[in-house]
Amino acid sequence: MIPEPRSSTCHDAIVDEHAANDPDHPTFVMRLCNFRTGDAGLLNPSHHDAIRSRMLPAIWPYASAFIDVLGYASRLKYSQNPSGNLTLSRARCASVVNYLSTVLSMTDLKFRFNVVDGRGDADSYRDAIPDLGFRRAALIRAFCQGTPTYRPPPQLRHGYTIAATDHFVFQAIESASVSGGLFEASCMFFSIHDTLNGRIRYFAYRGIGGSVSIPKLPAIMASASHKSSPVPFSTACKILDFEDFRGRAELAGNPGVTVNASSVGGSLTLTMHPKAYSDRSIAGTVVVSFSFSRGFGANLADVGTGMVTLLDESFRPTVYPD
Repeated sequence: MIPEPRSSTCHDAIVDEHAANDPDHPTFVMRLCNFRTGDAGLLNPSHHDAIRSRMLPAIWPYASAFIDVLGYASRLKYSQNPSGNLTLSRARCASVVNYLSTVLSMTDLKFRFNVVDGRGDADSYRDAIPDLGFRRAALIRAFCQGTPTYRPPPQLRHGYTIAATDHFVFQAIESASVSGGLFEASCMFFSIHDTLNGRIRYFAYRGIGGSVSIPKLPAIMASASHKSSPVPFSTACKILDFEDFRGRAELAGNPGVTVNASSVGGSLTLTMHPKAYSDRSIAGTVVVSFSFSRGFGANLADVGTGMVTLLDESFRPTVYPD
């Protein structure tokens, strides 16, 4: 449920952040607002970006999706057409369906539109302001099927111009570490997915650090893990070149044990100092927290410092069986 704003203004795209946590709720809900008065065209880039960077990563881990699209209009009337708002809401609905069809058809996600309908201005008759941006809108609801599983992020087909973006998805692919006494060396491969342009590149973190030894455990220990869930993140500036993610990084881990598909604890946090920030004198870091779902070994409480490097375009990660 997306609440109505308390002011007369609102964002161009509003996502129901609680949708994925409710099994009786749609997997993803987003309202595209502020359509131009009397116009059905999507706002570019805000509506386009929201579909690519917010919706696509949320539904991609699933096997298929049923999608509802509902169009709305404010209570501002057409002087020569009493039913104009109903027609306008249906036209906004059609614009969303057309763009979603274009974007999703560039992937191999199975999808089908279920309820597609214009609701006119029925929800806005009590509004004090006749032309609220929240009413000039279209609501998208995605009901995803199956259990979310790791899938390589979608690679959209060619035919569009690549643009800088600040919305990405992090995915840890595999990690290995060896600890001896108070010292630990670790290496991790991960991907960063540019959801706006449908691009993906792979990176490596290599670092050394300290770990907290646990009595009665061997002095030298090793662990290997793979498969984490996708983690959406945003950057403080728009980035075009994947090279701009290179730089210093810290990897901190909590104690945990992983045996095959059973995992207890062991969450990790990667803090990156990307080249894009240092080049622009931006104070801050990119922080992603995640957990591996499969592997073997015991992870100690540790923190390490290392470097993030961009791997060659030919690199492809190992595909592990479920």
